[in-house]
Amino acid sequence: PAWIKISTGGSMLKYATNIIFSNGEKDPWRSGAPDGRHLDPSIILLNISDAAHHEDLRFSTPQDPPSVAHAKAVELMHIEGWLGLSRVPEPM
Repeated sequence: PAWIKISTGGSMLKYATNIIFSNGEKDPWRSGAPDGRHLDPSIILLNISDAAHHEDLRFSTPQDPPSVAHAKAVELMHIEGWLGLSRVPEPM
């Protein structure tokens, strides 16, 4: 729907940098996520299998699915890279 693109910045995302869009497989909002076209390489799109809305943003627990634990590690790696705390790998 058009309102999703309008409310989330839509084509204006081409000017954005250093954003992680994480989308859980069980997240109904994933349909409004950017598709990756025309985005800065620093914008990360993560599709997380077996995850609900914002599950990767909650505190870690032993019950986290492996996909969520991996997503949290990837997010941390990129954020540390943006802050100059570590090296972020080149996009694939």
